[in-house]
Amino acid sequence: MPTNRIEPLAVTEVPVEVAESLRSYSQSDQGIDNIYLYLLRHPRLFHRWSQYGGTLLSGSLSPRERELAILRVQHRSGDQYDWHHHVLVARSTGMSDVEIVQLQAEGTQGWIPAEAAIVRAVDELIDGHVITETTWAELAATHTVEQLVELPLLVGQYLSLSFAMRSLGVPLESSIKAKFR
Repeated sequence: MPTNRIEPLAVTEVPVEVAESLRSYSQSDQGIDNIYLYLLRHPRLFHRWSQYGGTLLSGSLSPRERELAILRVQHRSGDQYDWHHHVLVARSTGMSDVEIVQLQAEGTQGWIPAEAAIVRAVDELIDGHVITETTWAELAATHTVEQLVELPLLVGQYLSLSFAMRSLGVPLESSIKAKFR
């Protein structure tokens, strides 16, 4: 994977009001995660993207279901940056390290049916760009219409983010790397 294809914005260049909001949920010791320092190179797009992403992160899927889908996307797309960040988030939702490793395996063995349907939906969206009728029926049996609308948008958001992170060459922060040693 390439690294640093563009220069990130220096922490000191981040507008004060933006820096304050980013620091409230940063996982990096520098106070602002690298993802934001790179995406802030396009301030207008960053603003719209952060609103959309924030809506998805506080959506109607449970935090565990959301992280299940996000980690499966990051594994399938090879996005190590977001994978490491979201492993920490997934752990905070109660997901075990065994379950996190299980997301890197093919298939849906070991998941309860509702979670297996989410994993399968992510795979189907990545592979064929649509959730199959069988998986849709399984999801519809346990999820609201709002959640059914949200899931493919969440998958698309994180797949798109993976394209950007990998193409821009955003490096993982050393403080995050240290948590995985």
